[in-house]
Amino acid sequence: MNNLVNDLLELSRLETEESEAPLDSPVDMPALIRRLGRDAVLADAEAHPLDIDIESERSLHGVENELYSALSNLVINAFRYSEPGRPVSVRWHDADDGGLVFEVQDQGVGIDRRHLPFITQRFYRIDSSHSRAQGGTGLGLAIVKHVLKRHGARLDVESEPGSGSVFRCLFPASRACEAPQRRRGAM
Repeated sequence: MNNLVNDLLELSRLETEESEAPLDSPVDMPALIRRLGRDAVLADAEAHPLDIDIESERSLHGVENELYSALSNLVINAFRYSEPGRPVSVRWHDADDGGLVFEVQDQGVGIDRRHLPFITQRFYRIDSSHSRAQGGTGLGLAIVKHVLKRHGARLDVESEPGSGSVFRCLFPASRACEAPQRRRGAM
């Protein structure tokens, strides 16, 4: 219940754009993604192998905690909707148009094409019995959508039932920046 309340509050804040956090702070995305990977592996009781491929050292102007929330939702969903032991891949790379792409690929249950237009709506469930068994609040992808919108980005999804899904966060070139100076010893 606590997770539901927290997700509702976060989503409400994002939908009304009441966040006072400026969108111009440089966020060290390679470091954020490495931290997200460590946190996800620690939280993953099903022990899905997680492959993280950081192909770009470029970063984004944005709000770090919002970006972490959105991207971690995608990784958690990949774990949640994949059989134990199935690998999940995370990739951060440059887009052909100068933007940046965060990509999560799983080999999970997949999503039928007819559901794709609705998956970012609040509480939308493809299979309510499976969703309840897996946990979650039904708000994760709605939060992802609103964080991306606030950052001028969009979500692209490819999925095939029984084969898995690829979720891509496409950030525009206008958000890209060089990574802020990393502290000594930081990963």
